[in-house]
Amino acid sequence: MNERAQAERHYAHGRYSQAATSWREAAAHAEQQDDRVEALYRAAAAHQRARDVPAARAAYLEVLKLAPEGPRAARAAFELAWLDLESGNTARGERGLIEVMLRYQDSALAGRAFAGLASRREERGGPHAVLVLIEQVRPQLEQPELAEQVRYAEARLLRTTGQTGRALRCFLELAQDFPYPQGAYWEDALWHAAEIERGEGRARAALSHLERMLEEVEPAHFQGSYARTRYAEAQYRIAEIYRDDLGQPDRARAEFRKVFDEHPTSLLRDDALWQEALISWTAGEAATSCNPLGRLVATLPESRYSPCAPLLCDRLPAPERSCRPYIRRTLESRGAASQIVPIAPVQSSK
Repeated sequence: MNERAQAERHYAHGRYSQAATSWREAAAHAEQQDDRVEALYRAAAAHQRARDVPAARAAYLEVLKLAPEGPRAARAAFELAWLDLESGNTARGERGLIEVMLRYQDSALAGRAFAGLASRREERGGPHAVLVLIEQVRPQLEQPELAEQVRYAEARLLRTTGQTGRALRCFLELAQDFPYPQGAYWEDALWHAAEIERGEGRARAALSHLERMLEEVEPAHFQGSYARTRYAEAQYRIAEIYRDDLGQPDRARAEFRKVFDEHPTSLLRDDALWQEALISWTAGEAATSCNPLGRLVATLPESRYSPCAPLLCDRLPAPERSCRPYIRRTLESRGAASQIVPIAPVQSSK
């Protein structure tokens, strides 16, 4: 206990080499193996902070020898791998990361090991090199969270490399095998599947994936929210598909309104009301555009679109802020500049 206290004082004051020495003394005096392992791990970390790589490696190896399945084992193996990588021993370091992935799959460090290794492989050999790595380790993955992470990375890389058919299958299988609410990448998988379908001209299939995602929306009866980050985006994309791909402006307006009504925390609410109004305005139905614009001005006055609302609806009062030039240019580029309502300047009260 005295050596431990001394080690912590040294470490707190940045005397890492002295801290490592004290931790080793603590390990030598420890009567319980768990205490000895912890002291050795802390000694290794102190050596690492002191940039004494050989001493750090030796201490981490001792930790693994004493307790290869202990609570510090995954961290020791992970740090060993990165020490090797930082020292230029790429082959040994990458083997170490693979060992962390496969031997310590229940540890959060397994996912970090995969992410770090994938990044290094991609820097050297591009996405195909990471796909080779995934093919190597995927059959040995048993822990669900890690398997889901690796399979999601595989699907995204397949899409990146233009293998859209395989990517689509991987995304849909991922959503099936790791469904809501446990699946961490469930909504992302459905989102990317919808994007692939839409890119291939299958708008209805894209809608089915997005609607499948939104079927799981559930209210929180107490504090907090069950909303996933993709929910509002999915609803917005549904509206865009009805507007741009299927040529159904009335349905698109209704879908844009759902973004505002059903996703109260989304940053897309003002965009949705603006797009709803633009559909009517572009079609020459300026009066119809006043409803969403009025809602926009009343509930989201700080929106970038609020000062522009009177340009489309002459019922609304002149704004105190000016409409941003890029939004006005967008309106003019739609070929309906003559429909823009002139806005009288606000008179100062002074």
